[in-house]
Amino acid sequence: MNTIPIRNLWLLMLYAAELSPLLEQDDSSIENNPEIIPDLVTELFLHLLEQRLRRPLGLAYQAQSRIETRVRGRIDTLKTASQQLLLRGQVACHYQELTVDNPLNAYWLAALETASRLVSQAALRQRCQYEAQLLRRLGVSAEKPEETTIRALHFAVHQKTDQQLTEIAHLLFSFMIPNEETGKQSLVRPERDLSKIRYLYEKAVAGFYRTKLTPQGWKVSTQARLNWPISQKSAGITAILPQMQSDIMLEHRAQQQRWIIDTKFTQILKANQWRETLSEKHIYQIYAYLKSQTGQPDPLADHANAMLLYPSYGKIRDEYIELQGHWIRFVTVDLMASAKEITEQLLAVLQTPEPHP
Repeated sequence: MNTIPIRNLWLLMLYAAELSPLLEQDDSSIENNPEIIPDLVTELFLHLLEQRLRRPLGLAYQAQSRIETRVRGRIDTLKTASQQLLLRGQVACHYQELTVDNPLNAYWLAALETASRLVSQAALRQRCQYEAQLLRRLGVSAEKPEETTIRALHFAVHQKTDQQLTEIAHLLFSFMIPNEETGKQSLVRPERDLSKIRYLYEKAVAGFYRTKLTPQGWKVSTQARLNWPISQKSAGITAILPQMQSDIMLEHRAQQQRWIIDTKFTQILKANQWRETLSEKHIYQIYAYLKSQTGQPDPLADHANAMLLYPSYGKIRDEYIELQGHWIRFVTVDLMASAKEITEQLLAVLQTPEPHP
């Protein structure tokens, strides 16, 4: 793999996070100037946090191990005996304590500290530092919890703001993945963490189409499950038959359009002994997605189109075939291009190719 400008990684992260208050802006300032994204995300985070702090911080039970003058929870008999605490009127205890110093609040505090180092505006930096000091005064520690701990949290319906803050905090930490100078054409190598970039690419494409196409009447689905057209089956096949699902599905019922899109974070062409070719595996996969759905009580399936979408670095490839009434496109999006050009490329590939005479 080649390298991707950091400014374009920021744009991918923003679309992957689907931050609608930023993405739904009428102007194109974000797409034309993605280096301002960290400042805009930080401003949104601060706005939500300032609103949230008008109410008491959420409490959560945290495990504590302390020496007390009275029994609380479970007695640590070994520590109590070995240190002869009873002679001093003390006892070692393990117990759960309800406190604001919990992983969720600590995660927000760590995000503020990260943002203060990331933003370019002095005023935003000062606001981050002020809110961080406020959280500390309220009793929140500065230690960032593990991501696995945060992912395990569940939010109730009335905790929508808490969930939004946590998602934006995760995005702010993501901005810190590249360590080159921000906003320039310094490059980050995807091979440093290829799995993260691959996941980001898929999420960003889906987020882009959801942001751009939903207002136009499109329905955008991710990991859309496709049904096998099974007429008869053995008793044990259900347990071993793999699921069939596309990365992205775009539907516009009024226009009678459906696009099945699979994102592939690899090169579009594979070299063999004689020439470069498309991947047979990818073609078979996308063909199965199309033809397995036809003949069912779903009018869009009989005329659906499909696309294999690959990243490229400085080059654009757009090839297509019409196969048994379905258009299949094999296209690339140039991650070295400007943000505006990337936007135009992703929208242009949804046009049905003009048939050649």
